[in-house]
Amino acid sequence: MRGEMRILKSGMATSIQDFGRVGFAKYGIPRSGVMDQKAFVLANALLGNTANSSVLEWTMIPPKLHFDVSVNIACTGAKVIPIIDGIEQKMNRQIKLPANAILSFKFVGKGVFGYVAIEGGFDVEKVFDSASMFAPVTKNSTLRAGDLLGYTNREESLKQHAHIRWGNSYLDCSVLRVFPGPEFELLPEDGKRFLLEKEFVVSGIRSRMGIQLMEPLPYSVSEILTGPVLPGTVQLTPSGRLIILMRDCQTTGGYPRVLQLDDLFLSVLAQKQTGEKIDFRLI
Repeated sequence: MRGEMRILKSGMATSIQDFGRVGFAKYGIPRSGVMDQKAFVLANALLGNTANSSVLEWTMIPPKLHFDVSVNIACTGAKVIPIIDGIEQKMNRQIKLPANAILSFKFVGKGVFGYVAIEGGFDVEKVFDSASMFAPVTKNSTLRAGDLLGYTNREESLKQHAHIRWGNSYLDCSVLRVFPGPEFELLPEDGKRFLLEKEFVVSGIRSRMGIQLMEPLPYSVSEILTGPVLPGTVQLTPSGRLIILMRDCQTTGGYPRVLQLDDLFLSVLAQKQTGEKIDFRLI
């Protein structure tokens, strides 16, 4: 049976995401995709979905949603208490929604990005092989109150006879594993030690494109020609500020690329709130 989910309150920067667009960087199209891939994979696994089924992603302020047809969902990512028609539920497991259910959340303060997956995935259009919202590739970059998303309720839902062992301990992790970037060797030895031994603080200058760290690096390297960059590339600006590129980053850049995050730890960084501390661990 086909159903519709209505956005009653949009929350902050709520959008549809999947793993993103792979293979289109040569056209200047960012990869985009979910900010926390660990939470994304878990949400779809809980529901027996295909690995790249689209999900709802919200940032800091959760949305309020109405489902007109009964369906199973899962809520993962930033720590919240899901509430169905006034009754508190648990994260990181399958939740059965009755017809005409209203889903809201109580945000309990840990993490940045939260996810709502639906059994079978949302019925949304794909552009360049992905449903991830990113203007101008897609018409809009976020969802608004009143928007409708279709879904199809399976006649026979996945029956759970076991639980997936899962913890949100990665939300507390402060160590980010990194590889040397192409310009890492241009740093003086003192600069390398500073970069790898200093504890950095996540600044409030952040978006889906990148996160800037507060402490400047008191070292610099020569300017470089514009070169390819990826989500997780750590750039060193002329002012000494470090910028870590995130999922919606550009495909080329002109700042020295001193480090590259292990992709797994990009999800860890994405969930860091402003003021939280991180340090780099070279692989």
